[in-house]
Amino acid sequence: MRKGLRSGVFFAGLLITASSSGMAAKSGSSSLPRALQGIWFAPTEAADIRNCVSYLALPPQAVKEQKFDQLVGAFVIAPRMIHAVAEYGEGNFYTVQRVAKSGKNQWTVAARLTFDTPVADDNETRKSSLILTLNGKSLSISESSDKHGPFVTNGLAKCTPKLPRRY
Repeated sequence: MRKGLRSGVFFAGLLITASSSGMAAKSGSSSLPRALQGIWFAPTEAADIRNCVSYLALPPQAVKEQKFDQLVGAFVIAPRMIHAVAEYGEGNFYTVQRVAKSGKNQWTVAARLTFDTPVADDNETRKSSLILTLNGKSLSISESSDKHGPFVTNGLAKCTPKLPRRY
């Protein structure tokens, strides 16, 4: 299976958008807007809805493995990292290099993509370009990397703004 963002599949991607109500990051910033940070799922996927509800119900002292089991399929958005979570906490990691507003409620992101680990040497990273759009509370992602063509994921919703401790 090719690694990358697939239409409707949550094993790659980045989530960054802005609204006219103060969610915008500065042009040329390397940080994602605070209002976008958190955990995002597809509200149309029954498994994602269950995972969000289960994640929110976990006690604070839950072990890391329990938390990541509930995050499979989610996008975790931190100030400078986006993690498309796969099993065992693996998945695609996007290290944000630059964020620029490209239209009303739309942002272009330059990122370094690594697979299954947030840190890799230069031979294991790929450049990735993302365009993210906010339509009300629904987020869309369009992504392409230097090795793959474009992919689109539509309709993400925020489960919680609170980031797991790891991020």
